[in-house]
Amino acid sequence: MIRKGIHPHFRPTVWQMLCNSHSLSVQEQYTELLQNTSPSEKLIQRDLSKLLPHHPLFQGLQDRLQQPLYNILKAYSVLDRDVGYHQGSVFIAGLLLMQMPEEQAFGVFVRLMQDFRLREIYRTHMVELGCCTFQLEGLIQEQLPDLYSHFRTQAFKTSTFSSSWFLTLFLSCLPLTAANRVFDIFMCEGLDIVFRVGLAILQLTETELMKLDAEGMTQVITNSSYMTVYGFTPDVTGHTPSEKFHFWSSVINTDLLDELFMPFWSNFLFGRPVTPGKVHQCSICFFSISEK
Repeated sequence: MIRKGIHPHFRPTVWQMLCNSHSLSVQEQYTELLQNTSPSEKLIQRDLSKLLPHHPLFQGLQDRLQQPLYNILKAYSVLDRDVGYHQGSVFIAGLLLMQMPEEQAFGVFVRLMQDFRLREIYRTHMVELGCCTFQLEGLIQEQLPDLYSHFRTQAFKTSTFSSSWFLTLFLSCLPLTAANRVFDIFMCEGLDIVFRVGLAILQLTETELMKLDAEGMTQVITNSSYMTVYGFTPDVTGHTPSEKFHFWSSVINTDLLDELFMPFWSNFLFGRPVTPGKVHQCSICFFSISEK
Protein backbone atom coordinates (compact mmCIF):
# COMPACT_ATOMS: atom_id res chain seq x y z
CA MET A 1 0.00 0.00 0.00
CA ILE A 2 2.78 2.45 0.87
CA ARG A 3 4.32 2.04 -2.59
CA LYS A 4 1.09 3.31 -4.10
CA GLY A 5 1.66 6.55 -2.24
CA ILE A 6 0.49 8.18 0.98
CA HIS A 7 -2.12 10.91 0.69
CA PRO A 8 -0.43 14.24 1.55
CA HIS A 9 -3.04 14.92 4.25
CA PHE A 10 -2.10 11.75 6.13
CA ARG A 11 1.63 11.74 5.41
CA PRO A 12 2.75 13.50 8.65
CA THR A 13 0.80 11.06 10.84
CA VAL A 14 1.84 8.00 8.85
CA TRP A 15 5.52 8.93 8.91
CA GLN A 16 5.42 9.36 12.69
CA MET A 17 3.69 6.00 13.06
CA LEU A 18 6.10 4.20 10.74
CA CYS A 19 9.16 5.33 12.66
CA ASN A 20 7.47 5.18 16.08
CA SER A 21 8.61 8.68 16.96
CA HIS A 22 5.76 9.11 19.48
CA SER A 23 7.56 6.79 21.88
CA LEU A 24 10.60 9.06 22.09
CA SER A 25 11.11 11.03 25.27
CA VAL A 26 13.66 13.18 23.47
CA GLN A 27 10.91 15.46 22.17
CA GLU A 28 10.38 16.54 25.76
CA GLN A 29 14.08 17.47 25.97
CA TYR A 30 13.96 19.59 22.83
CA THR A 31 13.80 22.99 24.54
CA GLU A 32 16.57 22.01 26.93
CA LEU A 33 18.79 20.84 24.05
CA LEU A 34 18.37 24.18 22.31
CA GLN A 35 19.64 26.00 25.40
CA ASN A 36 23.01 24.27 25.06
CA THR A 37 25.77 25.43 22.73
CA SER A 38 27.02 23.36 19.82
CA PRO A 39 30.37 23.56 18.01
CA SER A 40 28.39 23.16 14.76
CA GLU A 41 26.31 26.34 15.11
CA LYS A 42 28.29 28.50 12.68
CA LEU A 43 28.57 25.68 10.15
CA ILE A 44 24.81 25.10 10.25
CA GLN A 45 24.14 28.81 9.76
CA ARG A 46 26.55 28.95 6.84
CA ASP A 47 25.00 25.95 5.09
CA LEU A 48 21.47 27.24 5.57
CA SER A 49 22.42 30.63 4.13
CA LYS A 50 23.74 28.84 1.03
CA LEU A 51 21.07 26.18 0.53
CA LEU A 52 17.76 27.76 1.50
CA PRO A 53 17.80 30.65 -0.99
CA HIS A 54 19.16 28.67 -3.92
CA HIS A 55 18.19 24.99 -3.87
CA PRO A 56 14.94 24.10 -5.72
CA LEU A 57 13.71 21.96 -2.82
CA PHE A 58 13.44 25.01 -0.57
CA GLN A 59 12.16 27.47 -3.16
CA GLY A 60 9.92 30.06 -1.52
CA LEU A 61 10.30 28.46 1.92
CA GLN A 62 13.36 30.25 3.30
CA ASP A 63 11.52 32.49 5.76
CA ARG A 64 9.37 29.65 7.04
CA LEU A 65 12.16 27.08 7.41
CA GLN A 66 15.22 29.09 8.45
CA GLN A 67 14.79 29.15 12.24
CA PRO A 68 13.09 25.78 12.87
CA LEU A 69 15.56 24.03 10.58
CA TYR A 70 18.47 25.60 12.42
CA ASN A 71 16.89 24.55 15.73
CA ILE A 72 16.49 20.90 14.72
CA LEU A 73 20.01 20.59 13.36
CA LYS A 74 21.53 22.31 16.37
CA ALA A 75 19.49 20.26 18.86
CA TYR A 76 20.57 17.01 17.23
CA SER A 77 24.21 18.07 17.19
CA VAL A 78 23.92 18.61 20.95
CA LEU A 79 22.08 15.33 21.51
CA ASP A 80 24.53 13.24 19.47
CA ARG A 81 27.95 14.82 19.71
CA ASP A 82 29.65 11.82 18.08
CA VAL A 83 27.86 12.62 14.83
CA GLY A 84 27.19 16.31 15.33
CA TYR A 85 26.01 17.87 12.09
CA HIS A 86 26.25 16.95 8.41
CA GLN A 87 25.08 19.07 5.48
CA GLY A 88 23.02 16.19 4.06
CA SER A 89 20.76 16.36 7.10
CA VAL A 90 19.55 19.81 6.00
CA PHE A 91 17.51 18.12 3.29
CA ILE A 92 16.09 15.44 5.58
CA ALA A 93 15.10 17.83 8.36
CA GLY A 94 13.84 20.36 5.81
CA LEU A 95 11.47 17.83 4.25
CA LEU A 96 10.14 16.85 7.68
CA LEU A 97 9.43 20.50 8.49
CA MET A 98 7.41 20.77 5.28
CA GLN A 99 5.16 18.05 6.66
CA MET A 100 4.83 18.64 10.41
CA PRO A 101 5.49 21.03 13.33
CA GLU A 102 9.03 21.55 14.59
CA GLU A 103 9.02 19.31 17.68
CA GLN A 104 7.34 16.45 15.82
CA ALA A 105 9.84 16.84 12.99
CA PHE A 106 12.68 16.64 15.50
CA GLY A 107 11.27 13.41 16.93
CA VAL A 108 11.07 11.81 13.49
CA PHE A 109 14.55 13.07 12.61
CA VAL A 110 16.03 11.46 15.73
CA ARG A 111 14.31 8.16 14.88
CA LEU A 112 15.65 8.24 11.33
CA MET A 113 19.15 8.86 12.58
CA GLN A 114 19.02 6.14 15.22
CA ASP A 115 17.02 3.37 13.55
CA PHE A 116 17.37 3.87 9.78
CA ARG A 117 21.18 3.85 9.43
CA LEU A 118 21.42 7.60 8.76
CA ARG A 119 23.54 8.08 11.86
CA GLU A 120 26.12 5.66 10.46
CA ILE A 121 25.93 7.29 7.03
CA TYR A 122 26.71 10.70 8.57
CA ARG A 123 29.51 9.65 10.90
CA THR A 124 32.80 11.47 10.34
CA HIS A 125 34.68 8.47 8.96
CA MET A 126 31.75 7.72 6.58
CA VAL A 127 32.60 4.02 6.37
CA GLU A 128 28.92 3.11 6.04
CA LEU A 129 28.60 5.52 3.11
CA GLY A 130 31.63 3.92 1.49
CA CYS A 131 30.08 0.48 1.94
CA CYS A 132 26.78 1.57 0.36
CA THR A 133 28.64 3.11 -2.57
CA PHE A 134 30.65 -0.08 -3.07
CA GLN A 135 27.47 -2.17 -3.00
CA LEU A 136 25.75 0.11 -5.51
CA GLU A 137 28.73 -0.12 -7.84
CA GLY A 138 28.48 -3.91 -7.72
CA LEU A 139 24.78 -3.76 -8.60
CA ILE A 140 25.53 -1.45 -11.53
CA GLN A 141 28.18 -3.86 -12.77
CA GLU A 142 25.72 -6.75 -12.58
CA GLN A 143 22.57 -5.09 -13.97
CA LEU A 144 23.98 -2.36 -16.24
CA PRO A 145 27.31 -3.77 -17.50
CA ASP A 146 27.58 -1.46 -20.53
CA LEU A 147 27.02 1.62 -18.39
CA TYR A 148 29.48 0.31 -15.80
CA SER A 149 32.12 -0.07 -18.53
CA HIS A 150 31.39 3.46 -19.74
CA PHE A 151 31.86 4.78 -16.21
CA ARG A 152 35.24 3.04 -16.04
CA THR A 153 36.31 4.36 -19.45
CA GLN A 154 35.42 7.91 -18.41
CA ALA A 155 37.06 7.51 -14.97
CA PHE A 156 33.64 8.34 -13.54
CA LYS A 157 33.41 7.26 -9.92
CA THR A 158 30.13 5.98 -8.52
CA SER A 159 30.64 8.17 -5.45
CA THR A 160 30.39 11.26 -7.68
CA PHE A 161 26.62 10.86 -7.74
CA SER A 162 25.76 8.18 -5.19
CA SER A 163 27.05 10.05 -2.13
CA SER A 164 24.31 12.66 -2.43
CA TRP A 165 21.73 9.92 -3.03
CA PHE A 166 22.51 8.24 0.27
CA LEU A 167 23.19 11.43 2.24
CA THR A 168 19.98 13.20 1.17
CA LEU A 169 17.75 10.28 0.08
CA PHE A 170 17.46 11.90 -3.38
CA LEU A 171 16.10 15.15 -1.94
CA SER A 172 19.00 17.02 -3.53
CA CYS A 173 18.23 15.79 -7.06
CA LEU A 174 14.61 14.63 -7.42
CA PRO A 175 11.57 16.90 -7.72
CA LEU A 176 9.78 17.21 -4.38
CA THR A 177 6.76 15.07 -5.27
CA ALA A 178 8.94 12.16 -6.37
CA ALA A 179 11.24 12.61 -3.37
CA ASN A 180 8.23 12.42 -1.04
CA ARG A 181 7.31 9.08 -2.60
CA VAL A 182 10.83 7.77 -2.09
CA PHE A 183 10.67 8.92 1.52
CA ASP A 184 7.35 7.11 2.02
CA ILE A 185 9.00 3.82 1.07
CA PHE A 186 12.20 4.60 2.97
CA MET A 187 10.10 4.81 6.13
CA CYS A 188 9.04 1.19 5.54
CA GLU A 189 12.07 -0.41 3.95
CA GLY A 190 15.10 1.67 4.86
CA LEU A 191 18.11 2.22 2.62
CA ASP A 192 17.19 -0.57 0.19
CA ILE A 193 14.98 1.96 -1.59
CA VAL A 194 18.06 4.06 -2.40
CA PHE A 195 19.60 1.15 -4.30
CA ARG A 196 16.36 0.46 -6.18
CA VAL A 197 15.63 4.05 -7.10
CA GLY A 198 19.28 4.66 -7.98
CA LEU A 199 19.28 1.73 -10.40
CA ALA A 200 15.97 2.91 -11.87
CA ILE A 201 17.41 6.38 -12.49
CA LEU A 202 20.44 4.88 -14.22
CA GLN A 203 18.26 2.56 -16.30
CA LEU A 204 16.01 5.41 -17.45
CA THR A 205 18.95 7.66 -18.32
CA GLU A 206 21.37 5.01 -19.63
CA THR A 207 20.98 5.83 -23.33
CA GLU A 208 21.80 9.49 -22.70
CA LEU A 209 24.59 8.78 -20.23
CA MET A 210 26.39 6.53 -22.71
CA LYS A 211 26.86 9.59 -24.96
CA LEU A 212 28.35 11.83 -22.28
CA ASP A 213 31.66 12.42 -20.57
CA ALA A 214 32.04 12.51 -16.79
CA GLU A 215 30.97 16.14 -16.45
CA GLY A 216 27.89 15.64 -18.59
CA MET A 217 26.87 12.53 -16.68
CA THR A 218 27.17 14.38 -13.38
CA GLN A 219 24.79 17.05 -14.65
CA VAL A 220 22.16 14.54 -15.72
CA ILE A 221 22.24 12.32 -12.63
CA THR A 222 22.45 14.97 -9.91
CA ASN A 223 20.30 17.81 -11.28
CA SER A 224 16.60 17.96 -10.41
CA SER A 225 15.75 19.77 -13.65
CA TYR A 226 17.15 16.86 -15.65
CA MET A 227 15.24 14.39 -13.49
CA THR A 228 12.02 16.23 -14.38
CA VAL A 229 12.80 15.75 -18.07
CA TYR A 230 13.23 12.02 -17.49
CA GLY A 231 9.77 11.59 -16.05
CA PHE A 232 10.05 12.07 -12.31
CA THR A 233 7.21 14.59 -12.11
CA PRO A 234 3.60 13.32 -11.85
CA ASP A 235 1.18 13.78 -14.72
CA VAL A 236 -2.48 14.73 -14.33
CA THR A 237 -3.28 11.26 -12.98
CA GLY A 238 -0.75 11.66 -10.18
CA HIS A 239 1.55 9.00 -11.61
CA THR A 240 5.02 9.36 -13.07
CA PRO A 241 6.14 7.67 -16.28
CA SER A 242 8.87 6.06 -14.21
CA GLU A 243 6.24 4.08 -12.32
CA LYS A 244 5.29 2.40 -15.60
CA PHE A 245 8.82 1.01 -15.62
CA HIS A 246 8.34 -0.42 -12.10
CA PHE A 247 10.31 2.48 -10.67
CA TRP A 248 9.23 1.79 -7.11
CA SER A 249 9.69 -1.98 -7.28
CA SER A 250 12.96 -2.38 -9.17
CA VAL A 251 14.44 -5.72 -8.22
CA ILE A 252 17.84 -5.70 -6.59
CA ASN A 253 20.01 -8.70 -5.93
CA THR A 254 19.98 -8.77 -2.14
CA ASP A 255 22.33 -11.76 -2.12
CA LEU A 256 24.86 -9.67 -4.04
CA LEU A 257 24.42 -6.82 -1.56
CA ASP A 258 25.33 -9.22 1.23
CA GLU A 259 28.31 -10.56 -0.72
CA LEU A 260 29.57 -7.04 -1.39
CA PHE A 261 29.28 -6.13 2.28
CA MET A 262 31.96 -8.62 3.29
CA PRO A 263 34.78 -7.67 0.89
CA PHE A 264 34.26 -3.99 1.62
CA TRP A 265 34.88 -4.58 5.31
CA SER A 266 37.80 -6.86 4.48
CA ASN A 267 39.36 -3.94 2.65
CA PHE A 268 38.55 -1.51 5.45
CA LEU A 269 39.78 -3.74 8.27
CA PHE A 270 42.76 -5.38 6.60
CA GLY A 271 43.73 -2.91 3.87
CA ARG A 272 43.11 -5.29 0.99
CA PRO A 273 41.86 -3.30 -2.02
CA VAL A 274 38.98 -4.90 -3.88
CA THR A 275 36.69 -4.12 -6.79
CA PRO A 276 33.15 -5.49 -7.23
CA GLY A 277 34.48 -7.81 -9.93
CA LYS A 278 36.58 -9.69 -7.34
CA VAL A 279 33.79 -10.21 -4.84
CA HIS A 280 33.79 -14.01 -4.68
CA GLN A 281 37.54 -14.26 -4.22
CA CYS A 282 37.55 -11.57 -1.54
CA SER A 283 34.55 -13.09 0.27
CA ILE A 284 36.49 -16.35 0.68
CA CYS A 285 39.48 -14.35 1.91
CA PHE A 286 37.26 -12.50 4.41
CA PHE A 287 35.91 -15.73 5.90
CA SER A 288 39.34 -17.33 6.15
CA ILE A 289 40.76 -14.30 7.96
CA SER A 290 37.74 -14.00 10.25
CA GLU A 291 38.02 -17.64 11.30
CA LYS A 292 41.65 -17.32 12.41
